[in-house]
Amino acid sequence: MEILFDIIFGVLGGLGIFIYGMQAMSSTLQEISGDKLRKLISTITHNRFLSIFLGLVVTAIIQSSSITTVMVVGFVNATLMTLKQALGIILGANIGSTVTGWLLILKIGKYSLLLIGLGALGFTFSRSERRRKRAFLMMSFGMIFFGLELMKNGMDPLGSMPKFLELFKKFEATNIHGVIFSAITGAVLTALLQSSAATVGITMALASQGLIHYKTAVALVLGENIGTTITAFLASIGTSSNAKKAAYAHIFIKVVGVSIVIPFFTYYVEFVSKLVSLDNISRYIAVSHTIFNMANAIIFLPFLGYLTRFLDLVVKDRESGESLNLESKMVRAPFIVLEKSKMQILLMDKKFKSSLESFKKLIASDEHDRSIVDGLFKTERELDSLKDEVTKTLMDFLEYNSSHKHIFEIRQQLSISDVYESFGDYGAGLAKLYLKLKNNSLELSIVQKVEIQKVHELVMSSLEKLSELIKTPDLVKIEEAKKTPIQLNENLMMERNLKGKPLSYAIYVDILAKYRRINRHIIYVMDLLEEGESMKQVLES
Repeated sequence: MEILFDIIFGVLGGLGIFIYGMQAMSSTLQEISGDKLRKLISTITHNRFLSIFLGLVVTAIIQSSSITTVMVVGFVNATLMTLKQALGIILGANIGSTVTGWLLILKIGKYSLLLIGLGALGFTFSRSERRRKRAFLMMSFGMIFFGLELMKNGMDPLGSMPKFLELFKKFEATNIHGVIFSAITGAVLTALLQSSAATVGITMALASQGLIHYKTAVALVLGENIGTTITAFLASIGTSSNAKKAAYAHIFIKVVGVSIVIPFFTYYVEFVSKLVSLDNISRYIAVSHTIFNMANAIIFLPFLGYLTRFLDLVVKDRESGESLNLESKMVRAPFIVLEKSKMQILLMDKKFKSSLESFKKLIASDEHDRSIVDGLFKTERELDSLKDEVTKTLMDFLEYNSSHKHIFEIRQQLSISDVYESFGDYGAGLAKLYLKLKNNSLELSIVQKVEIQKVHELVMSSLEKLSELIKTPDLVKIEEAKKTPIQLNENLMMERNLKGKPLSYAIYVDILAKYRRINRHIIYVMDLLEEGESMKQVLES
């Protein structure tokens, strides 16, 4: 009984330290490279190869394909990413998830306590924030291998216990039934733990102790590839149809890939054996994991268009809201949450600029176009809804994050989303002023229309610059961009002598007042961005 408790304590303790080490390493890597990853996410294109590369890099950094696919589901649900882009990222995430296996084959277990010790000393006594992050990264790296060693040592006594050996023999993938049973077991374990990194680590520990056959280890890993899809599936509950399609695609790709391998399993393991010796079973498992996911990506890459159309047939389009599961899963990846909210703000920006351009058409045309007016009111409602989404995303995230840098950026994004909600109100206000003109059978003079057009173009120019600054803030560019709205603000304050009929003139003045308020808000957002960049430089110095 004492031996059994030693085994349980060793395995559970090792698993706990291993998982914490993985999460700590992931969060530290994100802090170190989060800004670069956010820039990478913002460059999402329809190029399938770039999408795969994006999925691979993000997953390799955050060490969780589950979080990457949850990110994809969230982005598709918020219409920030197309389904086809999402499929490319999912393929890349599947390859990126194999990086964990390659980390675990490093033979530095005997140095793990040294890494933890040196990392702890550096983290405790270093004054530099950068050095503290690097020290914590070293400490978390040591925890991963220390946890793995504890699991291996905890399982060691099982080799001399006949009953346990008999139990493990049931998992031997020496025939088709054994392969399927092992794959199902791997899928169930990963679905329960919701971490393929943990189950791959356990599989390597069992195989390295000789407790399971190498074929069984490969079959377990195949199943673990399916089990990791449960997280994205759960996150897709209650989301839009496209978000569900992304989650179903993840499951479909994994299940089909495993189904293709199982009938040829013997040939598959023999092929892997030609590439790497069985003397290093951990490396063998890592290679088999990588080959499977790379082959899967190569097979599905030419058929992403067909897969998209297939999912369109299977999943019927319907309206639905944001899933409550999305943000709770993504809090482990702050840069993803912040980038998602920024992309939603940019979507607000795009919608508002489009509506403002439509108002310009109304003023220029002599004919009444009710559809454009209705569009301005619709945009106001859409911006209100998007602002609520941004607020929910960031406030939920704020509960789990206490980083000064992140808190400042959260407040900044909340303020900017408030501004864009106000822009929607101003757009609706312009529509009301236009209706007031038409309802009273009034027209603006040509001179007044020209003046509005000039102001409109200057405001649109500033909005275009603002969009770029929100995407990629830069102190020099911000300072240069502020000149136009500041000058326009001064000009709009000057008294005008373009009088016509009293009511039409009053409406004309009100239209310019709306543009002036939009312009002032542009200056305010640029000031916020300038403050943020200045603070970032202080934190990085």
